[in-house]
Amino acid sequence: MLGRADANPGYRSGNILVAHHSEALEAPAILEFTPAGTLVREVVIPPPPGVQTFEARDLVVDPQGRIHVQIGFSGFNGNRTLATLTSAGAWQFRPVPNWSLQGVTYFGAMGVSKDYIYAPDQMFGDDETQGIVRFPLEDLDAPEHFPTQAFHAVKVGLNGLVYGIDRNGRAEWFHPETMESLGRLDIGAGAIFRGDSVVSFAVDANGHFYTVDLGNDVNHFDGDGTFIEEIDLGFGLSDIDISEDGDLIVGVVNRKVVMTNRDFATPCEFPIFQRSPAAGRSFVAFAEPVRVPSLITSAPAITRLAFDGDDFEIAFPSQTNTRYSLQASGALSDWMTIRTGLEGTGEVLRFLVPVGAGETGRYYRVICEFVSPH
Repeated sequence: MLGRADANPGYRSGNILVAHHSEALEAPAILEFTPAGTLVREVVIPPPPGVQTFEARDLVVDPQGRIHVQIGFSGFNGNRTLATLTSAGAWQFRPVPNWSLQGVTYFGAMGVSKDYIYAPDQMFGDDETQGIVRFPLEDLDAPEHFPTQAFHAVKVGLNGLVYGIDRNGRAEWFHPETMESLGRLDIGAGAIFRGDSVVSFAVDANGHFYTVDLGNDVNHFDGDGTFIEEIDLGFGLSDIDISEDGDLIVGVVNRKVVMTNRDFATPCEFPIFQRSPAAGRSFVAFAEPVRVPSLITSAPAITRLAFDGDDFEIAFPSQTNTRYSLQASGALSDWMTIRTGLEGTGEVLRFLVPVGAGETGRYYRVICEFVSPH
């Protein structure tokens, strides 16, 4: 079933998009498939002005229905360009100074929220910047650079946070607006991957990680980095994406897409090419934009902080459709969450914190997260 038609003539919601470049294609292209594997259309990506040879890496679909593809050239290293297919079917190209990736073909996974596109940035040649490049959807010509460690994949979790990961499974996550680092984790402590580099990843609404690696595995970790399970797909993997419903799609190097869910139940697959196939890396995305929650950027003012000998009482005004958590710190860094899950009512809410929990520090902050009413 194709699903309903969207404004963008390049896709229909419910379908799967693949950015691919191999000998089977004369040029990099976006391929659209139904979930049953039927090829709906092939949209060739034209070369940017003045460029002959280039490659396509990851792609995302924004809430406006535009498709954005990261492309590179000059030996596939160095400066990157954001190619955008508009809802009218026109291509736009935005080369970005100091946006670089190294020449490894599986680097470059991107993420998108309702406001921004996020992509990894690495040092290359004379370019000494590294971190995350963020494109405001309202002004794609004004990208912002945020210095972090050298990620090779950056995604937006279904929880609304921005995640980066390096090839060894070292992950870090950020507030989508302020880009403040909110935590970091060595997923599986590197042991699960057995020396196989992490290629790409996805994060569900509970903060669980789903990684793909060069060892042919899709790995599931909880939010603390504890390994839960894996599935061996038997081939080199390129990319992974997750839908709001928890469905997973995996791009496979040897010309196919594998579909499964968060429990890795009943995986099925379909070939990318029905004609002369050739190997090439395949970056994948669900055609319908995922509605990730927005995080409220300003924390509520704490109106009361009291200690009665048994508990701390922290009170603050709340908003509906908002979930609150309480964090503590000893030095305004390395914040530790000590209370979670308090739902806003529009009235004053109170956290009661036992003395033992309060020993984590003398600074406290309340974090609020919008919860969709739908």
